[in-house]
Parts: sequence; structure tokens; C-alpha cells
Amino acid sequence: MKGFLRYFFSKDVFLILLLTGIISVLVANINLNFDALNPLEKMFGDFDLTDIYFSQIKSRKNKEQKVAISDEESQSSEKLRKIANTITVVNIGGAEGGRLRLTELLRIINEFQPKCVGIDAFYKSYKTDSIMKPINDNLAQVLSETKNLVMAAELSFKASTLEKIVNSDDENYKPAFDSLILSHPHFMKNAIPGFVNLITEATRDAVQRADLAGGLATCRTFPVKDKVNDTEYLAFAVKLAQIYAPDKAARFLERNKEVEYINYIGNYDKFSYINFSELFEMYEAYKNGDSSLVENLQHLFKDKIVLMGFTGVEDINKITSDEDRFYTPLNPNYVGKAERDMYGVIIHANIIAMILLEEYIDEAPDWMDYLVSAFIAYIITAFFVFLHAKLDFWYDGISILVQFLLSFLLVLIIIEVFDLFKLRVDWSLGFLSIIFIPNFVEVYYGAVAKIYDYRQNLRRNRRKQVATLGVDE
Repeated sequence: MKGFLRYFFSKDVFLILLLTGIISVLVANINLNFDALNPLEKMFGDFDLTDIYFSQIKSRKNKEQKVAISDEESQSSEKLRKIANTITVVNIGGAEGGRLRLTELLRIINEFQPKCVGIDAFYKSYKTDSIMKPINDNLAQVLSETKNLVMAAELSFKASTLEKIVNSDDENYKPAFDSLILSHPHFMKNAIPGFVNLITEATRDAVQRADLAGGLATCRTFPVKDKVNDTEYLAFAVKLAQIYAPDKAARFLERNKEVEYINYIGNYDKFSYINFSELFEMYEAYKNGDSSLVENLQHLFKDKIVLMGFTGVEDINKITSDEDRFYTPLNPNYVGKAERDMYGVIIHANIIAMILLEEYIDEAPDWMDYLVSAFIAYIITAFFVFLHAKLDFWYDGISILVQFLLSFLLVLIIIEVFDLFKLRVDWSLGFLSIIFIPNFVEVYYGAVAKIYDYRQNLRRNRRKQVATLGVDE
């Protein structure tokens, strides 16, 4: 230990860190364009370490909680199940009869008195011809009878604003949203708008403003609230949570964050889920005298949050398109994702569950990330300086093994911090120090230190020569 501490405070550590910093700055400012690396960039560019937690660790924990390993885990599982059971997702996707089907579904749902209803779909037209007028009138009527109704809205731009964005020479030109897209006013008479934008790189128009979530193709975040012409609107899921549990929603909004990370609990199987055709069959059997179905229908809708949206054409497991479908951290292929894994309405259900559970994801402040990364870099440098002095020619082989073990350990620590504290940390600089500093140690001792020693020897020899000449004289 004493030997290591001697190297810990060595000037070589400071010089190696200085060398690393200088080279890093030089490389960062060189504009390199390697087309050969584009496939790798696409594969790993959207990767996040927390994806490993959601796709592997959390999914495994969910399975383990089903067997109630401990009382604490059993209580956690029960709490999660209770919250999830307050949310019912109804698939309204189908081949034909969209408005007729929605009208019939709402009548059934309203009969069992849900706490609130959210419709993640747009009905922009209101045709009054002889065929469509009764259909539209009936839908408008049932919508007006639906209590605590939240309907989808979309934050957008007017055509003139879009033209300015396209023609602007300033890449950082990011105007505020100035348009709110809604269903037809006849359908919105009794409805509260909640914007459904899950603004990701994969779904936004290329000319729209930079992603609120930071340009992420995977849907890890969502905008909590935003303004359109000085009028503030809440996100679709936040508005529903506010109606269902105003105190919890108020505490969530007190966090005062423009963008929040989504603490996913799972896909559709974690919520009460029913396809429209199943609901019609169940209700028809109930009306034909099967009283045993009353309890099932009440369990689905009585005092619940009901979300109605597209989850595939009649069957969620039969994927026919990527309409309103996203990549999420739950995707089992967290590197090089091949298939979108979650529909938008299920993401809204996860956001509501997060608010009701009051289990949020926080981010470590930048100063803390930099401080921890700097500490990691210093420790790593001192450690490899120590190894270089002690291992001599064994250093090359053993340093590679140590690099791998330390990298793996840091990944585990980052994931464990996220698991225990729901805290996202960015220790990428510390991680890079593990990758590069062992090599810079070799560069330093193999070149820089030798050049320095050579120059020192030259100076000493000159001094000796001068001293010798003085004696001779």
C-alpha cells in the first residue's frame, strides 16, 4: 500500500494526465470523416448503459418477483401490480369502421364508470353528408357524455414557421411551437387536450426543432409540458395522471423539468389490456345473460384510467406496420435494434404508472459527473503507473486484462447506481480513461520520459565538460 501511495503522488501521474488531455483536445478538434465507421456509429450511437438495466436486469427482477423471494420484494411487486391494474389499455386498431367502433366502445366503457378516459387518436374531419353525418353526430354525442375525457393533441408549427426553419442558415434556430393540432372542434367540446408528442429522432420531421430528448431514436424521455402561443399544455399521460391522482401529479410537476426520463415498468402485459373485438364479445355475452362477466368488466373499467389507442390491427402480436411504434430501453436487442418494441399508447401507460408510483429517474449534476470522472482518471493513471513500474515487460499483456476488468467493473457500478438510486450518471470520461491511459503510460515512459532523461543527461554532460575545462585552465 505504501508503495502504491508513492506512485499515487508521483509527478509522472500529473504529466501523463496532462499528455492525455492535450492529445484528447487535439483529436476532438480534428474533423475526421470515416465512412467505414458509419454502420458502427448507427449501431452504437443510440446505445445507453441504462438500456442494459431495463432490457436485462429489470425484466429478470420482474420474473423473480412473481415467486416472492422476500417480503420486501413481494410488497414491491404488489404495489406495482396495483398501480398497473389501475390502467386499462383498449386497442382500437382495426381494418374498418373506426368511428362506429369507437362510439360503441365508449358507450360500453362509460357504462362501467371509469375515472378518466384518454383517446390517443385524431378525428380531424366532420363530414355532414348523408352517410357520415349520423356517424359523426353519434361520436360527438358519446364524447360529450364521457367524463374526464382527454384527447390527443400534437405540438407543431405553422407553415410559415416551417419555411423559416428550412430556409434558416442558423442550425441552432429553434422557434417555439406555434400550432396545436386537435381533433375537430365538434369532438373536442367536452375534451381536455393533452399532447402526445414523443419527440424522438425516429419520429420527428427533419425540419422540426431539435429533439427535446436530445436527439434520441430510442424513446427514453418525454416532454412534460410546453407552450403554444403562451398557452401551456400538459403531456397526454401527465394530464390523465393529474385527473386520477392530483396530489401525485402535483408533486411530479414540482420537479419542474422540461424533459423527464421514463421509468418503464413493462410492455402491454404489465397493464390491463383488451382488444376491441374481445371487449365486444365479452359485452355481448354479458348482455345475453352471462352475469359472471360483470366483475370482469368492472375490473377493467370501474374507477380506472382507460387509454384507447392503436396497438396493431386487431392483434398486438401481429405487427403489420410501425405506425405509432417506438424503440424503447426494454428492447431485448439494446445494440443494433432490429424491431420497434412498443406502441405509443403503451408508452403513455408507462408514464402514468411512473407518476402514480412516484418513482422517477434523476440525473447527476454535471459537476458531480466531472468530479467523479476526474477522480477515476487520476486513480487509473496512478494504478497503471504503479503496474508499469512493478511488472516491467509483463505490463503489455496484464494491462489489457486489467483494462477489461476495470471497464466491466465501472459498467456494473453505473448500472448498480441506477438500480439503487434511479440516478443516471455520465462517467464516460472515466470510462475513456480506462481505455486510453494504459497506452499513454507506455507512450510517456517509452518516449516522453526517455526524451526528458536524454536531455537531462546532455545537460549534465555539458556541465561536467564546463567544470573540467575550468579545472584545466
